[in-house]
Order: sequence, then C-alpha cells, then structure tokens
Amino acid sequence: MTSQQRLLSDISHELRTPLTRLQLGTALLRRRSGEARNWSVLKPKRNVWTA
Repeated sequence: MTSQQRLLSDISHELRTPLTRLQLGTALLRRRSGEARNWSVLKPKRNVWTA
C-alpha cells in the first residue's frame, strides 16, 4: 500500500467513525421515543461508505 493510499484510508476511516456513532445514537433515540416500531430502524438509511 502506498503512502497516499494509506493516507486516504486513514482519512476515510476518521470520517466514517463519527457518522456511524451519530446514526446509531439517532436510531436509539427514535426507538426510545416510540417512533420506531422495530429494530429495523437501526439499519442505515444509506451506505455512508459510498456517499
């Protein structure tokens, strides 16, 4: 792996991690508020890795 590929990989990981945590937190809040009827709300609405 070249240094440029490694850098892009590291940057990509650092950007995805907070998004995943926010999605999970939002889904849990929806579930707690009764908005979600089942656990399927925990599935991402779209794939953040291809966004």
